Amino acid sequence: MEIKTILEEFEVIAKDPVTYLRNLSENGKKIVLYTCSYVPDEIIWAFGFHPARVLGISETHQLSNSHLQPYCCPTAKAVLEDILSKKLPAAHVVFSNTCDTMQRVSDIVRINTDLEHFDFMVPTRLDSDTSKKYLREQILNLAGFLKRRSLLLEQDRECFDDVSKINSAMELFERIYRSVLKLAEIAQMSNKISNKDMHNIFFASAIMDREDLAKKIEQLNDCIKESTISNSVKKKIVLTGSLCCFPGIYEILDNAGAKVVYDDLCSGIRPYKRRIKLTGDWAYDIAKSLLERPICAAKFKGLFERILYLKDIVKKYRAQGIIFLVPKFCDPHLFDYPDIKKEMDVPVLLLETDEKNQIKGPERTRIEAFLETI
Repeated sequence: MEIKTILEEFEVIAKDPVTYLRNLSENGKKIVLYTCSYVPDEIIWAFGFHPARVLGISETHQLSNSHLQPYCCPTAKAVLEDILSKKLPAAHVVFSNTCDTMQRVSDIVRINTDLEHFDFMVPTRLDSDTSKKYLREQILNLAGFLKRRSLLLEQDRECFDDVSKINSAMELFERIYRSVLKLAEIAQMSNKISNKDMHNIFFASAIMDREDLAKKIEQLNDCIKESTISNSVKKKIVLTGSLCCFPGIYEILDNAGAKVVYDDLCSGIRPYKRRIKLTGDWAYDIAKSLLERPICAAKFKGLFERILYLKDIVKKYRAQGIIFLVPKFCDPHLFDYPDIKKEMDVPVLLLETDEKNQIKGPERTRIEAFLETI
């Protein structure tokens, strides 16, 4: 299969995840929505459900505006709109305590919908043994929630072996993580995969059938030959911050000849920076992999964890600038920004996305001007 064909398949899903999920639902897949990359979606998959992340694709917030104030994070509004509008077919939803606003979104969904609801509580502080024990218990609770509902779908209850199913899912997801990281390494040097292509891959990966995803990523890696590697990239950029659901910024960077050498967003590579090593205690193994992945601004792992991590990324990929992408009113990430801007050895551009989470004319001008200075 050609690279272009595979990339087009990812683009179709990224552009219209609703149709993709509806087709899965009509074909008998039971979909479980989840709202944060800290939710271990391999557990959802293990119990026979299809995990689909709610990334906030809604561009209008008519329903969510009746519940949230105007100054609330537009991503939280979009996530709430996605769920309240019932455009995403699902019977269950898993929330995580990402931030104060998302915790309130969880309350609103629980009160105003018929979705069966689970709050997956990730510790805010991740640098202690207590955090690991607590997270392990949360993973077991999530597994119990899903198992009880999966048994309702299982024809032969005596054949339901949750440990073997979970271990099998963990092996599949570890295969996905390795393949995605390999692709990201190749893409930052390749002239065959654009910034927009990688955005489509990351976005679609949170929606797709995971077995199909593993095959497609491996096919991409196999298709990319040494001849596609190019050292002609003039401007190397690191993206960091919250998440990005729309490809506008990637298109601008493509048109300007810049390359995103590292997409440190929670809708980018961050969720895939996990290594699952099976030790016989699957809940511990998953908890350990989540605690050791790169943290987001809503979590704490030392005063300088994020700064040192980004410094290492900039040095490793020889990046010439950082674009800090964050929704307006996103306090956790905006608290991070002053220190990151101060401590980085390369220029940092802050971009706040608006109510529709899109890049408009003024933002385009700022990006283009920023690229001219590096």
